[in-house]
Amino acid sequence: MTAPRAMPNSGNQLIDRQHRAISEIIARAAESVRNGGEGFTDAVLNFYDALAAHFALEGVIFRGAGFDAADEHDKAHAAILDRVRAIIDAQDVTQGTSVRHAAIDELEQILYDHELLEDSAYWEAVRFDPDEQAVVWDPELETGIDWIDEQHRHLAAIINQLALAARAGDGEALSELADRFLRHARQHFAAEERYLIAQGIPVSTHRAEHRRLLGELDRMMAGSESSAMADHYLRYWIFDHIRTTDMADFGPVSPDRAD
Repeated sequence: MTAPRAMPNSGNQLIDRQHRAISEIIARAAESVRNGGEGFTDAVLNFYDALAAHFALEGVIFRGAGFDAADEHDKAHAAILDRVRAIIDAQDVTQGTSVRHAAIDELEQILYDHELLEDSAYWEAVRFDPDEQAVVWDPELETGIDWIDEQHRHLAAIINQLALAARAGDGEALSELADRFLRHARQHFAAEERYLIAQGIPVSTHRAEHRRLLGELDRMMAGSESSAMADHYLRYWIFDHIRTTDMADFGPVSPDRAD
C-alpha cells in the first residue's frame, strides 16, 4: 500500500473540507488493515457514503456555477460510485491483508484521479473571492413570472446578508438568517407547487426536485459550519434550483402567464 496522498485544494471551503474527511476515512481503513482488519468493512462503507455525499455537493456547486458539462460530470460520479461499490462488494472476510491493501490503493487512486484530473477544471470558477458579492442577480435567471422572480431575488438577498454576517463573524445574525432562508425556501417551493397545480401543469417531477434540493439543504445546514454556507454553497444552490428545476416549467413564458 502506498503512502496516503494529500488531496489538492479547490479553493471552496466545503469541497476541501469533504476532501479532508474522505482522506481521513481512507487513512482509517488503512489503519484497520494494519491492525488485523477489524473495522475495515465499516471504514470502506463510510468511504462510499462520504463519497456519495461529496459528489452530491459538487453537483450542486458545479451546476449552479453554470457549467454546460455538469450533467456529464454527474454521470462520471455515478460511474465512480458504481466502481467503488463493486470493490466493496468484492471484499470478503477471509481475504488477506495484501488484498485489502490493494483495495484501499484502488479506492484512493480513483478518488485522486477524479478530483485532480476531472474536477480541477471547475475549481477556478468556484473559488471564494471575499471581495465579491455572494449572489449577483442575472436577468437570465428570470422566469417571466413576476412573483416567482421576486421570491428568487428575495432568497438571493438573504444569501447576501448571510455572507455579510459570516464575513463579520456575527454568529447571532448567521443563525437567524439561516433559519429565515430555510423558512422562505420551503414557503417558496410550496407556492411554486400550488401554482403548477392551478395551471394544470404536472407537478410530480418538480415536487421531487424540490424535495431533493431541500434534503441537500437540510444536510448541509446540519453538517457544516454556517459561516461557509453562503459564499461556498448557497450561492450555487439557488442558481441550481432556478436553472435545473424552475426553467423547465416556468420559463420562458408567454406574457399571459407573467402574473
